[in-house]
Amino acid sequence: MSNLLRDLKHGARLVTKNPGFTIAAVLSLALGIGANTTIFTLINAVLLHPLPVDDPAELVSVFTTDERNQGGPLGFLQVSPMNYRDLRDKNESFSGLAAHTGLPLNITGGTGSPINPLAIK
Repeated sequence: MSNLLRDLKHGARLVTKNPGFTIAAVLSLALGIGANTTIFTLINAVLLHPLPVDDPAELVSVFTTDERNQGGPLGFLQVSPMNYRDLRDKNESFSGLAAHTGLPLNITGGTGSPINPLAIK
């Protein structure tokens, strides 16, 4: 027990003797722990928890195409709300339908501003 107290006193003396190194070490540890926690939380939410559906292997994405307006990178467009309602009401192929949309955000702080779909009339 006396060795532990002696080691703690010696460690405290070294920490107070060089505060710059202590601050750098504590910040490095904090950043490392924070990054690991963030990455694990993301992996846990995305990869380790199954989707809340009965059979995730049977999920499909439904897109529309438009020959005049090529749409996204593969020529697909998101389904409009009116088309979604039609698909949902006249559905005979799927056990159920759900819709989702993304919101483009600019988190890089660049000068270019993304298109805000909520501002389009």
